[in-house]
Amino acid sequence: MSSIHLYKTLSGDNPMNKHHNFILAFALTFLFFIQMAGVLVESIYVMDLMNTSLDAKALGLLFFFAPVLLALFRKQTPAWALWLIFGLLFIVRGIVPYLNTLGRMFASGVGTGSALLLLAFLMTTRKKDNSRPYIALTASAGLALAAALSVLLRTLDYSLDYSLTPSGGWLGWGLALLLGWTLTRLTLDNDLAASRSDGGVVSALLGIFLTITLVYFAFSAPAVIARWTQGNYFLIVTTVSLLATG
Repeated sequence: MSSIHLYKTLSGDNPMNKHHNFILAFALTFLFFIQMAGVLVESIYVMDLMNTSLDAKALGLLFFFAPVLLALFRKQTPAWALWLIFGLLFIVRGIVPYLNTLGRMFASGVGTGSALLLLAFLMTTRKKDNSRPYIALTASAGLALAAALSVLLRTLDYSLDYSLTPSGGWLGWGLALLLGWTLTRLTLDNDLAASRSDGGVVSALLGIFLTITLVYFAFSAPAVIARWTQGNYFLIVTTVSLLATG
């Protein structure tokens, strides 16, 4: 059975191949989340570089909790909500490369929250024919593609994301336009209540996003953790490295 499943996965008969637009939508949304979350944490760190403890600027991390807003829509989500979220993400993603540190912090915070909410929409919607677009496969494939794109963009500018620099800002606009075009190709049912079997879906999504947030922060900035917690730098970095290896 496993060999048959593997064959179907690799062959052209794989139903997931019919959902390439979903994969691209997930990939670009994950990519924007990685970029905006990175800029947000970086901006907070730069502005607090001379401090030995957290201050009000660290409240910018609350943008990571944006999926809590989904609790406001327990029965039905307005049809315009998806495009409002995309519009916010489109604007802030495009202007981030041209802002100063304070502006980047606020804009990237809005972008981080918007990307998380957009991921929630993609994970909880069905196509209008009431079929599921193989969320587990499309989301994981999209995340893998997003990671590859992030590495490519950083390779282009010697470890700095080229699309987040003023000279490469045009690429950010282009990727945002591509995401918008991809969303227009998806015939999504905006009634999220129809895809919920019970009230636990929102809680599950919040748990997933909070886990992603913690993993991102731990694996990308162990030195920041060591400084803010006044913990042992060597022990924290070693622990994170071992977890990454695992």
